[in-house]
Amino acid sequence: MVKESINEYVPIHTILSAEQAKKILEKLSLKAENLPKLLSSDPQAIYIKAQPGDIVEVKRNDYGKEYLYYRFVIEG
Repeated sequence: MVKESINEYVPIHTILSAEQAKKILEKLSLKAENLPKLLSSDPQAIYIKAQPGDIVEVKRNDYGKEYLYYRFVIEG
């Protein structure tokens, strides 16, 4: 599991394990393909070595409150 960011202005991106991804998809009642997409050519995806098919958790901090977003990595 990689928890990194290119710099302080980019939210933390974490590649989820298969088990973590399964739990999140069940909780949200979604298929991975229904999540917002993240291109494998995106600089942050390259930095964390995300591969097509991975699900990435994005932690954003907005005025002291943390929000979690999930994105599905696709070829591109």
